[in-house]
Parts: sequence; C-alpha cells; structure tokens
Amino acid sequence: MGARQANRFFMTAEVIPAERAQQIGIVHEVVSEDALDSTVDGLIDALLAGGPQAQVEARALIARVSDGPINDAMINDTASFIARLRTGDEGQEGLSAFLEKRSPNWV
Repeated sequence: MGARQANRFFMTAEVIPAERAQQIGIVHEVVSEDALDSTVDGLIDALLAGGPQAQVEARALIARVSDGPINDAMINDTASFIARLRTGDEGQEGLSAFLEKRSPNWV
C-alpha cells in the first residue's frame, strides 16, 4: 500500500473489503472460506520446502535492491550475493536434492 492509500485509511479507519485490500496491496490473495484451509496449507508447505537461509537472505536482498538504482554496482553486488548462496552448504544441498530427485535435508 502506498503512502497516499495509507494516509486515507489511517485517517478514515474505514473497513476495507477483501477485494479492495488485494487491489491496493494489503493482501496477496483472496479466497473463499471453503478454500481458506487448503490455501493456507499450500502456502505453509511452500514455505517449509524452501531453504531457511535462502529465505532469510532473499528478504535481505529485496531490502537491499528495492530503493537503489539499477546500475553496474548493484548488478555485480546482487550476482555476488546469489553466487555466495548457491555455493554455500544450503545451496549445494538444495542443488544436490534437486538433481537426485529427493527432498533437501531441511524438509
């Protein structure tokens, strides 16, 4: 949600319907009540399947690149950052698990 939308809803304290909340980026997904449990279970499964270190580092990467200019320095820094993760223990375990068609050791 951008600053203008935040200002409006902070000042009015109005209830935001689910579809509107999705439109302005407060929620990622809107599902029926019947689909809620299966949707949550699917998201949890996806989160648990990801490498814990990779997930933390991905959030850090997003924070690092979200406000800066896209220039050679940022591109090189990002490439180095990703290469470091791929060659680390967790990255190598994930790659091995993929190639061996098995679950990684963190699952």
